[in-house]
Amino acid sequence: YNFYLAAPVKMAALHAYAPDPFSERRVMSSLGGNYFLQTLILSELPVEDIQMADRALGLLLLIFVAWGLGAVFRLGSLQRALLLLFLLLTPQLQFNLTFVVLPYALFCGMVYIASNLDELESHRTVQALLLGGTAATIASFKSTYLPHGVLLFVFIGVLHMSRRGLSAGLRTIFFASVGCFAILLPWMIASRAASGTLFYPLLGQGYQYSAYGLFPSPSGGNSLKTIMKVVVFNVPLLGVLLVEWFWCEPDEQTRVLAALTSAALVASVLVGIATGGDSVRRY
Repeated sequence: YNFYLAAPVKMAALHAYAPDPFSERRVMSSLGGNYFLQTLILSELPVEDIQMADRALGLLLLIFVAWGLGAVFRLGSLQRALLLLFLLLTPQLQFNLTFVVLPYALFCGMVYIASNLDELESHRTVQALLLGGTAATIASFKSTYLPHGVLLFVFIGVLHMSRRGLSAGLRTIFFASVGCFAILLPWMIASRAASGTLFYPLLGQGYQYSAYGLFPSPSGGNSLKTIMKVVVFNVPLLGVLLVEWFWCEPDEQTRVLAALTSAALVASVLVGIATGGDSVRRY
């Protein structure tokens, strides 16, 4: 578990994302984007300031994204202030050095990209590439965020299908996938060199301990118990989705928000089941 702090210190010393077969976190946690940013912080500041890579950069980005969302949703001054306060208060719970705030700001950025019709309606390919590239950037910080980002741009593609036809929706999904893969590829190559897997666990277990058959996979009990545990924790997301679907204005922005909530709901259920119902509240 100490690898969260050791990784950027090692990277600063060795100028490379070093292998560490003695820590499962090297393989499981991320592709290394978080450690790269933390290493940049350590190049100028002491280790006590290492969380600036997530919290300081994330909060600064969140301020700009919140301002942009206020413009897209045509909010008044008081509404923008309340939105900013809500966004700043939401991601403050952290368990360790895992990135939380910066990915959160980038997810808000995906909503901005998808709902900003004035800027991007005439540049749909650019919009799709940005959606996919942002999803990949988030996944470089935390591997378990990849399903949420990918499902978000898939749902946006489905939204475009309903508005512009099948070809427009497939075009969005295709170019978003290209943008996602282009950003992920160099990180995946580095992970293969240092950890024996392009992307854990979808593309191999690499040097993670379960690859050696010494430990069973995590499990909270039988399959039905795991599913029930995961579903119960995701009831609030389902409630938010129902409110968006039946109560909010049926405009483009609301559909984008519903796509985000749907992606979060489906991905959280899938990741929760895949991890055997372990630490569902965190995912």
